[in-house]
Amino acid sequence: MGTRVSIGFALVTDWGRAALVLLLAAPTPALALDWSLGTHLGLSSITSGRTSGSTTLFAGPATVLGYQPGLRLGCANGRRSRELFIDAGWLYIDEAGSPYHQTLGSLGFQQAFSAQQATSPFVDLDVGFYDEGGPAASAVAGQFGGGVGVRHTVSERHGDVRGEARIDRLLGVPSLGRPDLIIWSLRLGFDLWL
Repeated sequence: MGTRVSIGFALVTDWGRAALVLLLAAPTPALALDWSLGTHLGLSSITSGRTSGSTTLFAGPATVLGYQPGLRLGCANGRRSRELFIDAGWLYIDEAGSPYHQTLGSLGFQQAFSAQQATSPFVDLDVGFYDEGGPAASAVAGQFGGGVGVRHTVSERHGDVRGEARIDRLLGVPSLGRPDLIIWSLRLGFDLWL
């Protein structure tokens, strides 16, 4: 378990550095960074690759119970063509003194094409972690994924609405009896540009 955690955080750190370099290296008229805060609605299908079937989940906002983040914080270049973002979600339940927690966090990079247009396609990639457990056992696993989508700028460039199809892989945790999971999802989200 300790090795998996250190590898996961090393990947996040290295990937985060690479994404930051890509975000900042592109020429822009002036290096002005724009911030955004947003959320996702989600429809997901979760499979383990075993013969046990799949689980379908619809949530708004997206929920960590379905291995999906619900909150998004972004930082983009002035044209909003390149964005570095953090997706996060968390849950804590205490049932008669028996607590259970889930935390999901990922660092991602989004590239929008034709960003100067009101509607533009984009691709994104992210890597992160998923922490879950209770009093008997707890573990952290790596997560990575990507998606393609379309974003539409609204309200005189004060925000956007985005739709995305994505696939994520959540590495298994043998100590908790959870295998690797593949999560296919459709997301509808919005961002308020700050």
